[in-house]
Amino acid sequence: MQGTRLNDLLGAGATIIGAELQRRWYVHCLRLIAFLGGFFFASVIITWAGQQGSWDIFVSILVLAFVEGVNWVSYKLTWLPGKVSLNLFKVGLLFGLAVEAFKLSS
Repeated sequence: MQGTRLNDLLGAGATIIGAELQRRWYVHCLRLIAFLGGFFFASVIITWAGQQGSWDIFVSILVLAFVEGVNWVSYKLTWLPGKVSLNLFKVGLLFGLAVEAFKLSS
């Protein structure tokens, strides 16, 4: 095949995917647990804050502060081990909140 930019991009993508698949199985399990834990925590937050009724604004401020803190840690600090799992927990939390919003039609 010719050495086009698309071929280079696909080759680099295949190399990255291959390197990720060669990691140990427990790394993938930990990342999956972090993502699903964030999803579960979003469901717990929605259920608890919705039942209380008066805590909605305070809980939303706490979630926003947590998300911004995780963004700061993930993208500013380079020495922190496990920041990928923390970032995946954040992604699971935001995904869970979006799914709950769609379920509640709000």
